[in-house]
Amino acid sequence: MSAGNGVATIRRSPDVAHRIVDGEAVIVDPSTQEVHILNETGSFVWSLADGSMTAGAMAQRLSDAFEVDAETALKDVEELLATLTSKKLLVAEGGT
Repeated sequence: MSAGNGVATIRRSPDVAHRIVDGEAVIVDPSTQEVHILNETGSFVWSLADGSMTAGAMAQRLSDAFEVDAETALKDVEELLATLTSKKLLVAEGGT
């Protein structure tokens, strides 16, 4: 973990239900009854959100897996994480 150095790790909220269906993450938020469906790359990032990785580490894995440049991967990961965190589907831990 990276607590104390200002870099948060990201994990899925324990309050949501999720499944991977045909390569896409289907996420249900019981508090709002909303269903969210992520595309292949979003689902890949979702699968990495186990509390052990930072956004930068996720972006590196995305870059390697989908052959996208590191800068684009980081931008895309940060945007997705911000969206999912604002919807309380993901939780950032350990950053200061």
